[in-house]
Amino acid sequence: MRFKKFKTDHADIESIYDKINKVAIDAIIKKGYSKALAKKETLIYIKYINNVAYFDQNPCYNGSDPEYNFLISKFWNKNVLEYARKKYNKDIYLSTKIPPEDLKLYHDIGMSNETFDYITKYYDQETMKIKIPGNHKSVISASHSIPNVITFITPYQIKVEDPKKGITIIYEYKNGQWESNKK
Repeated sequence: MRFKKFKTDHADIESIYDKINKVAIDAIIKKGYSKALAKKETLIYIKYINNVAYFDQNPCYNGSDPEYNFLISKFWNKNVLEYARKKYNKDIYLSTKIPPEDLKLYHDIGMSNETFDYITKYYDQETMKIKIPGNHKSVISASHSIPNVITFITPYQIKVEDPKKGITIIYEYKNGQWESNKK
């Protein structure tokens, strides 16, 4: 019941996140990865849906509840994933390992049909992960990754982090626009 109400209360959140998600990924890459972009083996790594959280009833937005999964699927939607793929020409890996029989659950959390169709197009049954291909074959290793981690302080206040470079930016949605608060 609580989760259904949350989804209804935040039905327009994807359009609000479309005003910040490209800015957030660009900020992380611009701050620490201009040299890495020149390397063919570099990849973009996005902390995505928490596959054990879907059924959890924990009341916070830190990746341990279904509300987090709903918000993260709205933040990292088809629009921003395709934008990053085209702009940076790098493989994009979503962190979540999804057993094939559970794919439908991810649609059920509230992911748009467009985003669901887009990510399942790049689903690899062998690794059980989503890999959106860039122009060059990447090398899966921490030294070649550009990590992007989103934490929802509230649905309208987000923390964008790169734990590898220690970059943290907090964005807050006020009066119809996003404002940044660099840490």
